Amino acid sequence: MCGKLLDKSAVICDLSAWAYWSTPPIVRDTDIPLSVATSLEGLGMPPRMFSLRRDSSEPEARIRGRLLGDLKGIPLPISVLVGPDAGRRRTRTVAPRKMRIDLSDDDLVDLGAGLYVTSPEATLRHLARRLELGALLMRMYEACGLYAICPGTARARYVVRELVSGGLLDRDVVRSWEHFPAYSEPSGSRVAYADDAPWAPCFKRNGSITDLWKRPPLTRGEALLESIDRVAAPKGVRGLALARRAAEQVLDGSGSPLESRCAILMFTARELGGEGWPRPHLNRIIELDESGRNLSGQRSCVADALLPSLNAIIEVNGEEYHADEWGFAERSGRLHALEGMGYTVFEVIDDHLRDLDKLDDMMSACAMKLGLPFRPRLSDFVVARDALHHQIFS
Repeated sequence: MCGKLLDKSAVICDLSAWAYWSTPPIVRDTDIPLSVATSLEGLGMPPRMFSLRRDSSEPEARIRGRLLGDLKGIPLPISVLVGPDAGRRRTRTVAPRKMRIDLSDDDLVDLGAGLYVTSPEATLRHLARRLELGALLMRMYEACGLYAICPGTARARYVVRELVSGGLLDRDVVRSWEHFPAYSEPSGSRVAYADDAPWAPCFKRNGSITDLWKRPPLTRGEALLESIDRVAAPKGVRGLALARRAAEQVLDGSGSPLESRCAILMFTARELGGEGWPRPHLNRIIELDESGRNLSGQRSCVADALLPSLNAIIEVNGEEYHADEWGFAERSGRLHALEGMGYTVFEVIDDHLRDLDKLDDMMSACAMKLGLPFRPRLSDFVVARDALHHQIFS
């Protein structure tokens, strides 16, 4: 048992911890006035949610005091691991859980005032206890990628609306921020983003804000595996085998849920339902030659999935979930620039991935164009692939 839980502190865990790490800092840091939260014109939350009973536990007191603050993105009740001296009565606000034997102090991030949250690595390790492979992979790709899906709690949505109406998340303002378009430099080194760079929301063509935000990665696939290897007492720890299986498959640097789904279906091991194709570099910068610069109007571009051994690029296009339309303004010139430099480019759209019949046709066409293997659709593979497909789209 980790030393930090020997007192009456509490640790936010499981899907609640995931929601915390998915909440943009600007949303976490904007407080909601109590009068707004409890008024019918505001959020309509019952006032008793913010008052404590005499027998309320200390973890519950800590949680209730921050529901309108940094915990606003977490759906209720909030799952918390509690120390041995804390009560475990479930309430509308808190769902206490027994301390887990695999946690160490390194797995905890201090939120202050006796409240902790499991690190992204420990959170994903624990989610393997309750998620299927595809759902776990999607969250690992997100954590290791350049995006987050902002939680949809009423409290978080209220703050986003207020920030938009107040001009702090105005589209023109956000345009001036970093947008985290790439994961790695042409050399292969990871792009260095400022630690305090604001997460940038993406917008639809009509100017409305979406729940997709761009940000630096929370972790790396290597760190996920290290977290699993650090567990000192694997006997009796549920989910470790699945966590390792998923962490071994994840690729760093995905730029959107659509890119993640495409990567899972193409590059996950065949026995798990993927095509098992060679692992690419996701969102790597490619410096363009003079002709390419003239065609695209850019000095460089970012390849969604670069396969250097094949001199091939897989581009994943779909504005609804794949960043926003700014990244598509010069798509045609960019494509000609890459092809002029000798790259073979294959484009994938959302519809190709969602429809299983179109998926097989698309995979066959991609394999033929890029010189990749397209293996027979034997029954064992089809069962695994269909299950994986259902899990990443559900």
